[in-house]
Amino acid sequence: MLSTSNKTHESMATTAIVLLLAACSTEGDEHAHSLDTAAEGATEVDSAGIDTSVLDSAEFDDADSGATDPACADSSLLNVATFNIRYAGFSGDNAWYALPVARRDLVLHTMRALDADVFGLQEVLYVQAVDIQAEFVDYHFVGVGRDDGEISGEFAAILLRAERFEILDDGHFWMSDTPEVPGTVFEGSGATRMSTWAVAWDTESERELLILNTHWDHQSSASRQASAALTRARLPALAEDRAVVFTGDLNVVPSDAALMIMLAQRPNTLTQLIDAYRVANPNESADEATFHGFRGNTEGSRIDYVLHTAQLNAASAEIHRDSMDGAYPSDHFPVSAGLTWSLAADGTPCNE
Repeated sequence: MLSTSNKTHESMATTAIVLLLAACSTEGDEHAHSLDTAAEGATEVDSAGIDTSVLDSAEFDDADSGATDPACADSSLLNVATFNIRYAGFSGDNAWYALPVARRDLVLHTMRALDADVFGLQEVLYVQAVDIQAEFVDYHFVGVGRDDGEISGEFAAILLRAERFEILDDGHFWMSDTPEVPGTVFEGSGATRMSTWAVAWDTESERELLILNTHWDHQSSASRQASAALTRARLPALAEDRAVVFTGDLNVVPSDAALMIMLAQRPNTLTQLIDAYRVANPNESADEATFHGFRGNTEGSRIDYVLHTAQLNAASAEIHRDSMDGAYPSDHFPVSAGLTWSLAADGTPCNE
């Protein structure tokens, strides 16, 4: 897990600039396609059959809890945001340090405005991780580079508000047939893809949570479906009886087969996932695009998601489209969700 708490801000900035030169040279191939091509790939819908044999069938455990379970208190609202911040570059809309307004500053400002308890970030290069950690010293940071499991390549990073959460465990796995091996991929993938997870103790609700953040392939439908199946297969062991919060740039629209694997109905199971945005906004709109290619367009479908299990309920969810003088912090809009506890520790509804 990356930690730079023992470095001065000046040394981190120097390191960031040096590593940005190397990082951009290694990231170029994946992002050489045009924004239009990226949008087309992101909205590909595949009607292939779904194998749900890997899904969990565990039932809720009966835990001992009273009617005053703090998990049901109004104060335990959990604010979650997913945000693809776009990898750092040198020129044009993508420039991380460009003047007069550095995209770095727009990203940091946007994150502060979101004020999430939990962030799932995608496309975070090491230089960006350094800048984010320097600004968000009041958050825990969990993440590694996808290419080597250390600092090379994009991070699928998790940030947790430190005054609220204690990290109990964390880890990573790669979207491949050998998920424990850094840098490995499913056949046909356009880039290395990975997931980062953390088990955290929530001091407000006095519960443990599993947070899992990911970024799926932008080219291969088969890779995305395999990534969904792998994630679902791993959720039972990672989650156990904990509530799950899942964030990610999935590069699929809501009707895609890969998302259907994630949301496949599994009544009375701990790992049944729910789309927070659709629960909070049940009427689908033609203006739900979360990828906009720095143009700010809203027409289209979501490819960025906050999912959660049935122990939580989506009280609100929003696509944030803020800009500054026409400049956008990323080519994706962040998506947030306000989650409340729907079940007490013993499995009974919180309103009873």
